[in-house]
Amino acid sequence: MNVVRKPTVLMERFPYRYVQVGTLEINGKPDCRIQKVDSYTGRYRDMYLCDNEMQLMTAMEDFDYTCWLDPDRVPAYVKIVLVEPIELVQLVPQNYLLLWLLE
Repeated sequence: MNVVRKPTVLMERFPYRYVQVGTLEINGKPDCRIQKVDSYTGRYRDMYLCDNEMQLMTAMEDFDYTCWLDPDRVPAYVKIVLVEPIELVQLVPQNYLLLWLLE
């Protein structure tokens, strides 16, 4: 018999929240999940079922890792490169332009 348990919210960072939903029957370990807000209904749905607590803790500490796990292909680990300005574009001497490069 499946019993629906209310999730315990460990941390919330919009549009994600990190929850623990009881324990797994197979090994007795905590059932850790990352949920995401459904843009249509406004309710949280399971986005990713974590393998263990360590993976959930890593996702809570590193927001880019959570984005990387998102099946909606949210940009993660965006690379920032400092480039010296080109002389034609040089408005203020010795300033640097920030170029956001998506990989």
